[in-house]
Amino acid sequence: MIENSVVVTLLVDDFDKAILFYVDQLGLFEVESDQNSATATDRQVSLRLLQHCPNFVLSLCKTTKNEELFQFLGNQCGDAVFMDFPINDAAEMLAKLQSFNIEINIHQELPYCEYMTVKDPFGNVLCLMEHFI
Repeated sequence: MIENSVVVTLLVDDFDKAILFYVDQLGLFEVESDQNSATATDRQVSLRLLQHCPNFVLSLCKTTKNEELFQFLGNQCGDAVFMDFPINDAAEMLAKLQSFNIEINIHQELPYCEYMTVKDPFGNVLCLMEHFI
């Protein structure tokens, strides 16, 4: 049976830097596939969201393969939030971000949620949000 997925392409210039951030530091994703071919430029990496929406996949695309895409590296949405990710515990995420010296751009507690925005290693703005309702 073919599973329906939502796939978002994330432009990166370093696959390992992306895996370190999204999998090891944020802890929001797991490596779904990491396929190397005979040439390093043909590596394909997919990361699957662990919670809330397990059918959500980040497909990493190395921009050095395509000069036209390089201009969008870290700028897929300009200064706007590129992606929102639900989290289970904002306090735990805040501590994790601080332990890895990841700069928190905005941190706000509201009656219905607590959220923070950070930039990934490529400059994309992410919103991490715990909903209370």
